[in-house]
This record gives sequence, structure tokens and C-alpha cells, in this order.
Amino acid sequence: MDADNAYCAVFIGKFGVGKSRTINSIAGRKVCVTSNSAKGVTQSPSIAFDEMLLNHRVQLIDAPGLFDPAKSNEETLMQLTQMLQQKIDGLDAVFHVIRMGRLDESEIMMPLIILEGLACALWRELVWRKGTKSS
Repeated sequence: MDADNAYCAVFIGKFGVGKSRTINSIAGRKVCVTSNSAKGVTQSPSIAFDEMLLNHRVQLIDAPGLFDPAKSNEETLMQLTQMLQQKIDGLDAVFHVIRMGRLDESEIMMPLIILEGLACALWRELVWRKGTKSS
């Protein structure tokens, strides 16, 4: 399957907002472990869903939550960056998951945190890979 027929999305947000549950809803079944505890369940990024849908390969990446007391945002973003650098040719969307009714200052700052901690590294990787592919 070529890259034109593949879609890859990553789900990012604070720990406990429902990233894994959102992926389960999209998949139509339980593909991610979830919990009602105050501790983040997803400890490292992983491809939670990887299937053919309507002649397209669809991959959904479940990311560990940011602002988790057990891990720094920098560590979480580094893990995610390392994984996404391997997937960069197929990354099509970044979904910022927010729990309804719980918008706070950290959620408002989340896009900036993601851009500073993740997107810059991925952009450099994208430019490098795209530039060297055609040569």
C-alpha cells in the first residue's frame, strides 16, 4: 500500500482526558487499555489501531498524556518525537483531545507546548527526509 492510500493520526492531550477512549470509539472496539484512575495508563506511544478501511491503511497512535505527575512533559514529548520520526511520511493529523468542561490554563497552553516540544523536531525531520528522498 503506497503512502497516498495511508492515513496516520496521533492523539495528544493531558493525562486522563480520554485519548485512549477516543481511539476505542473510532475503532469501534477496545484497542487501547483504559482506566478510571487518576494515573495515566498509556506510558509510551504506540500504534493502537492499524487496519484497512475503505481501501486505505489507517493508523491511530495513542500517546502518553502530558502534565502527568509521574513523567515530565519533555520526556513524554521526546518519546513521541522518536516514534513519530519513524512514521513521519505517513503522519497526517495531530488531534488534541480535551475533556469537555475541563478547559483550563494548561489546555490553553497545550498547542504551544506541542509545537515547541514536538513539531519543531518533526519539521526538521520532515524537511531532511523529504529533501533527501528526491535526490
